[in-house]
Amino acid sequence: TTFPLFIILRFLSGMVSSVFFSFALGLIRTLKKEYTKKEHLAPTAFLISITPALATSFGAWIAYDYHWKWMFLLQIPFLIGTFCILYKSRNHLKTPLIQIPFDKVGYIAYVLFVVSLGSAVSLGQDLDWFRSSLISTLFGISLVSFPFFILWELKQEYPLIDFKLFQIPTFSMTIFSLFILFSVDIGMTVLFSLWIRLDANYTPIWIAILLLHMVVAATLVFIFVIKWMEKVHSFLPVIFAAMFFAIAFFYSSYFNSETNFERLAIARMLAGFGLAFFFFPLFKICLECVPLDKSSQGTAIFHACRLLAGSLGIAFYNTLLLRREIFYHDRLGSYLTKYSEITDQCLTHIGFFHQKGVVAKELLNGALNKQSTALGLADCFYSMGWLMIGLLIIVILFSIKEWLKQNSYSLWSRR
Repeated sequence: TTFPLFIILRFLSGMVSSVFFSFALGLIRTLKKEYTKKEHLAPTAFLISITPALATSFGAWIAYDYHWKWMFLLQIPFLIGTFCILYKSRNHLKTPLIQIPFDKVGYIAYVLFVVSLGSAVSLGQDLDWFRSSLISTLFGISLVSFPFFILWELKQEYPLIDFKLFQIPTFSMTIFSLFILFSVDIGMTVLFSLWIRLDANYTPIWIAILLLHMVVAATLVFIFVIKWMEKVHSFLPVIFAAMFFAIAFFYSSYFNSETNFERLAIARMLAGFGLAFFFFPLFKICLECVPLDKSSQGTAIFHACRLLAGSLGIAFYNTLLLRREIFYHDRLGSYLTKYSEITDQCLTHIGFFHQKGVVAKELLNGALNKQSTALGLADCFYSMGWLMIGLLIIVILFSIKEWLKQNSYSLWSRR
């Protein structure tokens, strides 16, 4: 009913979801056999990766055909069932408690950084960026709180986030790749859904069907990726992910307001292939490259990065789309003056449908808006494609470096 209440409820939802996820991973870690751990870890990581697309599809269908409240109400039976299972199994899930002091100062610095940066990026376009004192202040807070947070955590015996893990090159490359890939993946899903709903006039049901193409493609490839990862270099699946994403983005950069369903479905399937190749492999690399006693810290950094990348990706690419849309609206609209032959032709054509005067001009402006949005979206996908090419080059160079390091060490040992 009010925005502050909405923020409080989202905060509580975040707290509880973190407990569920940590508990699930904790149960997997208690398994004795390493093979069994991998069997459970793979579907867990896969579900996390496809959840955004599944949730978007499900939410669109429920909100369109029924009511948006059912998206929350339908979760209650599952939560009650989970509670009953956990309550019945409580005697089998007891583990010794370890008292670890909570880093209050570090948490406050972390919250200041995330909230200020996220708010600045989200509100920047509406408030005209650095012309707004609020945006300048928020960026200033984030620039101060983040270095303080890093320096503070490096001195703590029990840090909230162990930044010393970034001394491991493979871990640093894993987090970097995750941030780029996940921000692009979430940004792509949101922009695509908004565009085909608002400008391509697709109903939420058809949007859900398109997004399910990505989920189905990801599921089919994921079955292959699980078995294949044991036989190849750790970052090879990530290279394939960047390749499939780049192909999907460059292919999507040629879309317009009249693009048919078949082309949209092909783009979603290509993105689904990329989705299957990056999330679980990166999660697996993250757990394998850190010491066993630091696995919980590595997992915490992995998912903190995932959440931050998703939030910033949505804000950044929405802003980019809006700015490119305004750019094309201004450029294309400069040709539609009352002295322009193009304007006369358009208004004459609209007049055949008995629309004249202000109504005809509104229809012309609506067509201009659709074309501007399509061109802006093409620019966003084009930039995403080149970003994937850059990531592809970085990961390949890193993989070659690691391979040379390992092989030169082996060769030196033989000598």
